[in-house]
Amino acid sequence: MSSIRRTAGSFLLGCVALAALTFVCLKVQLSAPVLYLLVVVFVALDGSFIAAACVSVVAALSLQYFFALPIFSLQGADSRNAMRLVMWLVTAFVISHLVIRARRREKNLQLVMDAMPALVVAGSTEAAADVYCNQRFVDYTGRSPDDMHGEGLHSVVHPDDQLWYRAEWKSAVASGQPVTGEVRLRDRRGEYRLFLHHLFPMRDASERAQWCSTFIDIDDRKRAEETLRHAQEDLARVSRVTMMGELVASIAHEVNQPLAAIVTNANASLRWLAADPPNLDEVRAATVRIISDGNRASDVVARIRGLLGRKETQKEPLRVDDVIGDVVALAEAEAQRKGTSVQLELSATPAIVADRVQLQQVLLNLMLNGMEAMNGVTGRSKTLTIQSRPDKHNGVFVAVRDSGAGISEEHMPHIFDAFYTTKTGGLGMGLAIGRSIIEAHGGRIWATSEPAQGSTFQFTLPAADSMSHDA
Repeated sequence: MSSIRRTAGSFLLGCVALAALTFVCLKVQLSAPVLYLLVVVFVALDGSFIAAACVSVVAALSLQYFFALPIFSLQGADSRNAMRLVMWLVTAFVISHLVIRARRREKNLQLVMDAMPALVVAGSTEAAADVYCNQRFVDYTGRSPDDMHGEGLHSVVHPDDQLWYRAEWKSAVASGQPVTGEVRLRDRRGEYRLFLHHLFPMRDASERAQWCSTFIDIDDRKRAEETLRHAQEDLARVSRVTMMGELVASIAHEVNQPLAAIVTNANASLRWLAADPPNLDEVRAATVRIISDGNRASDVVARIRGLLGRKETQKEPLRVDDVIGDVVALAEAEAQRKGTSVQLELSATPAIVADRVQLQQVLLNLMLNGMEAMNGVTGRSKTLTIQSRPDKHNGVFVAVRDSGAGISEEHMPHIFDAFYTTKTGGLGMGLAIGRSIIEAHGGRIWATSEPAQGSTFQFTLPAADSMSHDA
């Protein structure tokens, strides 16, 4: 019903316009056919072909009645005038059809842009050019397209992001290259949310610089990722605490040794001091040994605290061989207690950018797993080999190989799955957490095994320079 009313309204408005133009043309001798076509186009812009066609017919009859001989008559027109009238009517129909089709395409495009799950703004670099905003942008910012002229778009950008945004916007428009980044936009309530911004510079038919910006809301996703990251860090810390629980006997022994030596040297010092005369050289030597043993005990505690301490992920340039050395020192007493020989095959490797504590956790877990895998080994030595070398893809390769019974084909596809374990009382989280840590550093971890000859866990990490190129 509303469409019928709209069509009727357009038709009546067109007839009124024709009547007014007819009066003007009769008074001042203007070209009626051209002005009548403008009226048809005006009616067609409203989107109704029926209204435009009816106005075209009325216009054609008006041309015959008022401007064709004999005037004020619909009869008596010669064949030439009749042909001109038919041609004008066909032209009016064609123009109406083209205008309505273009108008419908524009409306369909508008519907698509408004339905997009993004804020869209487009315009030209010319100050007076029109700016287009989809409905989502208007609803979010509370700004109309008229407000976006000049510095209008920049005004809704967070003050801390404006310097970057202006520089990237100018660079993209000048170079013609698209730009992607994260930027905070202010909503109608004055609050800011984080958006993923894509800026696409363009050129129109006359080579004028134009641009189109899309903003996708990623604020909730970022918050969820941050929450997940904290949860993963907490879980990784729990895993580290669990591993240290397995090492408690060895750690106690490793700390007890320097403490016992300190007591022994202190007693010796007292004896040398009680001598007559006191042997100060021996006291000095015993004091040096006390300091050395104290530092040794302090190093053990420091390594434990570093591994167990709760802190945010801190990636820094480091050498993987240094991390291996720290972990071997931490697990040395456990290896001796289990009769395991640790062999290092370390080559000069490029620097990587990584979190030291997280890499220590991965390596310590692999070492403890390897030692446990060799518990039942008889008839051959228990050897745990740790190898490092440059990777063929400009990175670092690390392998931890044991001489245990190996991993069965049944278990191999699942060893990195969460809560999957072959150990009695195991949580099944160590390898799963290790994989997430390695992958978060841009690397890859996998395992190979040979029955009755042991298994090898290997991982690769990108070098520091390759990570900077990727960034």
